[in-house]
Amino acid sequence: MSGAIASSSSAFLLLVGSSSPRRRRASRVGAALRSCGHGGAELRLHYCARRDGAAVVRAASAAAPAGAEGEDGAAPIASSTSKGVAVQGSKAKAAETKDSASSPKPAPSAQSHSAAKQNGVLGSSSAPESAAPVSESKAEPPAPVSKAETGASSQVAEPKPALDDEEVAGVAEPVEVKAEAAPVTDAASSVDDSEGKESGPLAGPNVMNIIVVASECSPFCKTGGLGDVVGALPKALARRGHRVMVVIPRYGEYADAQDLGVRRRYKVAGQDSEVTYFHSYIDGVDFVFLEAPPFRHRHNDIYGGQRMDVLKRMILFCKAAVEAYYRDNGLMQYARSVLVIHNIAHQGRGPVDDFINYDLPEHYIDHFKLYDPVGGEHSNVFAAGLKMADRVVTVSHGYLWELKTSEGGWGLHDIINHNDWKLHGIVNGIDINEWNPAVDAHLHSDDYTNYTAETLDTGKRQCKAALQRQLGLEVRDDVPVIGFIGRLDGQKGVDIIADAMPWIAGQDVQVVMLGTGRPDLEEMLRRVEAEHRDKVRAWVGFSVQMAHRITAGADVLLMPSRFEPCGLNQLYAMAYGTVPVVHAVGGLRDTVAPFDPFGDTGLGWTFDRAEAGRMIDALGHCLNTYRNYKESWRGLQVRGMAQDLSWDHAAELYEDVLVKAKYQW
Repeated sequence: MSGAIASSSSAFLLLVGSSSPRRRRASRVGAALRSCGHGGAELRLHYCARRDGAAVVRAASAAAPAGAEGEDGAAPIASSTSKGVAVQGSKAKAAETKDSASSPKPAPSAQSHSAAKQNGVLGSSSAPESAAPVSESKAEPPAPVSKAETGASSQVAEPKPALDDEEVAGVAEPVEVKAEAAPVTDAASSVDDSEGKESGPLAGPNVMNIIVVASECSPFCKTGGLGDVVGALPKALARRGHRVMVVIPRYGEYADAQDLGVRRRYKVAGQDSEVTYFHSYIDGVDFVFLEAPPFRHRHNDIYGGQRMDVLKRMILFCKAAVEAYYRDNGLMQYARSVLVIHNIAHQGRGPVDDFINYDLPEHYIDHFKLYDPVGGEHSNVFAAGLKMADRVVTVSHGYLWELKTSEGGWGLHDIINHNDWKLHGIVNGIDINEWNPAVDAHLHSDDYTNYTAETLDTGKRQCKAALQRQLGLEVRDDVPVIGFIGRLDGQKGVDIIADAMPWIAGQDVQVVMLGTGRPDLEEMLRRVEAEHRDKVRAWVGFSVQMAHRITAGADVLLMPSRFEPCGLNQLYAMAYGTVPVVHAVGGLRDTVAPFDPFGDTGLGWTFDRAEAGRMIDALGHCLNTYRNYKESWRGLQVRGMAQDLSWDHAAELYEDVLVKAKYQW
């Protein structure tokens, strides 16, 4: 299946295989590409031992789901907003394991009201599994040992013949590497003994090859939260010792991206396109960029163009990232796929005739066909991805629950409920190297300053004054600054702020809004600023620097989203001591615990309906606390900043899902 879902702002895909870190030192990016049907490139994968002893090797994730219906059960995952993960089994067959996807596990640490705590309570953390060393023998791998049985659906496929070593990891290796590594098990253990007391990877025996395939990735190209996640999660997985590769289109000239010398031609809708492969190694991760004419000069308009142009562009990307129906051609038979949903509203819908363009065997067409009262019978790429992925991850527990409802499932709720056993909710983390007030590079100039929880009072006051000066607002420490940062569309609810503006402007506040999107909403922002020039500033467009500065300088962040799968801005705000006021949906409900003035707990304010009146009520209580209860306000700030919002905890939970997929039959 061609993996089309990985090519949209709604999703990305991961492919995973078992890996022996010591044996993989001589692996090459070219070999990895060849295993997916690409030409060879003589570029070495990087291997290094971290200072803390964890082996760091890069791996890759790709959009090639492994079907539940046997060897040929693979279907494309195309244009939509989700992500996927695939895991490659290490040997011929895995021991039958009992599915435990629905069994909650205890939180790994007590983090009050944090995203990490939400993950820990409802997600599952990785645990050691029995080692499955790669060797010349075809021994069956033992099932992993974890806190709860990792696992599978109740359907267990017939045992399949063992793979060659190249197929085992989903990454082909040069013949000479195999010869050198013949006594793998004994050699690895003896090396461990002789090298002394170096601890192994954080992932333990669960080290895997992971390929992440997505249409955007920060800092190279980004339209929203998906780009942030694809830029940060792979690095967190690499820190745990996995080999990770990220595959994205090359929309522009990216620094340090080296031409691999690999050229391949692919046909989409009868038209040939040549794809060139570029590579860069950053923070333990191999980034592979696919350059082709349809991708050029689209850096600021990734998803722009006519529907068929977008579809063909994304089909080309998916075919170049992972060969279409590779499983039908006998490749990577035991690779596993995990689809990660960011926004199920973007589904890759179109007429049934779209299937012809996917270049898939005819028997896959039923996976794409979907009937609903709105669209009638149509082709739905996301529906195929949900059916065929081995595991599905949503970016919060609240969003997972919403997807099962007719209102939140956007026509796919029946499929989601039917596949409930393989769904997981994992709250996103944030990149603490980029979003951290203590080191934020965007606070180094123009009178802004870095700060910590210890210097919160002086640091945030200075950033607030700098923001007011930069935007031409009156510099006043006593007036609360309310911020909004987001895409200007119906989902983000900026129109709700406009509806509430007469009340807001009647308060002694200042409002700063940053965003780009629908032309009518951009014009609305300009109009609101013109009507309330003394209190409101509207920055139409997007500026990474200004987003950081608003987060640091504002006192309150408004997020009236009508739906929000996870949301990152509220996490950034809390890390900077900015108090969120949010609509209690999806990940916003999961991550922003309502303030309790009696117990002095909570992280912000929530409102239960996306309406101006409800938002005004919550914002009114927030402003009252800001003005009259300074101690409670500082408590909100400090609790938000004290949370562990990093990707390291989320990566451990992703790892556990990958292990479940890996041993699933």
